[in-house]
Amino acid sequence: DPAVTANTHYNNILDQSVMEDAQISYKSGALLCGYSLSYDYYTTRTFIQYKNLPLLSSSDVIVNASLSLRCFEVSSTSAMTIEAHKVCDTWTSEGITWQNKPAFNPVIEDYVQVGGEGWYTWDITDVARDWYVNKNTGLMLKASDAIESAGVENYKKFYSVDYSSINTEDFAPC
Repeated sequence: DPAVTANTHYNNILDQSVMEDAQISYKSGALLCGYSLSYDYYTTRTFIQYKNLPLLSSSDVIVNASLSLRCFEVSSTSAMTIEAHKVCDTWTSEGITWQNKPAFNPVIEDYVQVGGEGWYTWDITDVARDWYVNKNTGLMLKASDAIESAGVENYKKFYSVDYSSINTEDFAPC
């Protein structure tokens, strides 16, 4: 069976970070997870969604789906758990804020220990399957509750599709 790949062109991807105590332009170029005192953001979470999913026939089965992001800035090189969660409601990258962020399923779909700069990949197979059964509402990346509630500087920044110096190397794993 042939592999089906989502259109990863930046025009097909919505992404945005929300910050507990700040608002940034939706064209900021960075996706943040964790807790940031230096930027006065406090708790930060990231939302990602494909606008258009690949068409599947009734006989097609999703056997593997993953999300890879490139981390380019860290507050600390010590590993931090970043979890992937299914998002329950619709949202837009232009309109999402901390105050109106959509609900998410508390079940952790996958988690990755993010240390320094580099590529990191989450298994989102169950989330992708659900997009075809129910509604494509994307996913959310967040630091573990222990990081979010600690009140200590600990965040990771990933490239957004809105990064101003778009370079294909930044959006496709090696």
